[in-house]
Amino acid sequence: MKTLTIGNRSFGEGCPCLIIAEIGSNHNHDLAMVKSMIDSAAHSGADVIKFQSFHADELIVKKSKVQGRYEIDPRWKLLNSLELPRSWHKELLEYCRKRNVIFMSSAWDFASVDLLESLGVEAYKIGSSDLTYHPLLKYIAATGKPILVSIGMATLDQINEAIEVIRTEGNDQIALLHCIVNYPPELESVNLRYIQKLRQLYDCPVGYSDHNVENAPALAALALGAQILEKHITLSRELTGPDHAHAITLDELDQLVRDVRAVEKAMGRFDYQPGKAEFERIKRARRSAYASVDIENGEEITIRNIQWLRPGGVIEPKEAGRLLGAQASRKIEKYKNITWDDVE
Repeated sequence: MKTLTIGNRSFGEGCPCLIIAEIGSNHNHDLAMVKSMIDSAAHSGADVIKFQSFHADELIVKKSKVQGRYEIDPRWKLLNSLELPRSWHKELLEYCRKRNVIFMSSAWDFASVDLLESLGVEAYKIGSSDLTYHPLLKYIAATGKPILVSIGMATLDQINEAIEVIRTEGNDQIALLHCIVNYPPELESVNLRYIQKLRQLYDCPVGYSDHNVENAPALAALALGAQILEKHITLSRELTGPDHAHAITLDELDQLVRDVRAVEKAMGRFDYQPGKAEFERIKRARRSAYASVDIENGEEITIRNIQWLRPGGVIEPKEAGRLLGAQASRKIEKYKNITWDDVE
């Protein structure tokens, strides 16, 4: 399957790149701020606004043993503080639809899937951490909705297993996103050429989930064949929270979308023929034979009485062997563009 559709948006082979702006946990429990971010991302031309739906209790152990006693795990405290309020989901989905962008969320537990299904979401995202959580994969696959799967930290065997689990539920609407699970990753570790291998191995849309604050890796991924690009977004990298520091700002998202669409225009096709604009320049840019002096009727054409100059004309330099040694059939004035009627 080379193409998938979410709502009215198709992506994959021959389609514009699907651009996902992830707010994720960067909501800071401020609904007005989130709506403002949706407004900006929609105005920039992002296709999808993505969130994360989870219960901390269903994601990480609440207590860990410290000096012989169980205490609240600080990682649980952090994730608990980052939960997207359940009561916001419907309002945010409706707001995204109002702004003509797709609402999507990474579902990290069964209850979150149930909530998203009740709202009529059009697709699901699986985070890299849950690639091997097969029960959840099966549960989401059973919805019959498209599934975008991040494959950070995964071996090819684990990717193949995840795909097989999804397909056993009768769901073949799968896209894969190359991802490096560092925040942000060192550029040397990003390994964008892996996108080309994934496209060779799997008959599905392939993309890149980017955690770099620079936009260059995302644009390079696009040029290497990525059909989906996902970036975390924020109002400011100075805000408190674990995902703000590796997110791009709304101005940077705006620039990314413009650059992506510009790169797509420049990508062209596998084959190449000069375009209309180039054809119009050929005559001005290419060389042809000109008389460098007055050439008398019957005089031999030699390198001493012609030059190869712009603009182009009838006799191109590649035909020098045929022209040189011929005789002028009439007087050829200096600066005249020589034609075959001028020689015999």
